[in-house]
Amino acid sequence: MNPAVALPARRISDLLSSGLSARAKSKRDTMEKPKTDEDQQLVARTQAGDASAFDQLVVKYTPRLYGLVYNMTSNHEDTNDLLQDIFSKAYKAIRGFRGKSSFYTWIHSIAVNMTLNFLKKRGRRFHLSLDDVDASIKTTKSFSN
Repeated sequence: MNPAVALPARRISDLLSSGLSARAKSKRDTMEKPKTDEDQQLVARTQAGDASAFDQLVVKYTPRLYGLVYNMTSNHEDTNDLLQDIFSKAYKAIRGFRGKSSFYTWIHSIAVNMTLNFLKKRGRRFHLSLDDVDASIKTTKSFSN
């Protein structure tokens, strides 16, 4: 994560542990109220400089984004790192959010693109040939007769 980005002071895990259970709603409650109006207000407040509004968006969408990113990476540590980067990028770019789509659609596309880029880099980094493994076994004294 870029240390120059001025993110809200609280960490995602702190936000989840403090606010997620208090904000848990039944499906009926969430279906009765359109989410976009609340999200639009939170985005507008964030664009005006209210970091606590972005904290609320983080608390609201971290579980869904965590599921998405974990499904793609199958690694909890990578997922947590990516979520930090995703929310950091969203926070930096929130002024450019025009509201033509929902906030979740916007941050979902950021999450998918950043995760795909991460997976491409990870694939290049951890490429190991079985020939290399065989060669190292042949030269290691503990494996030879």
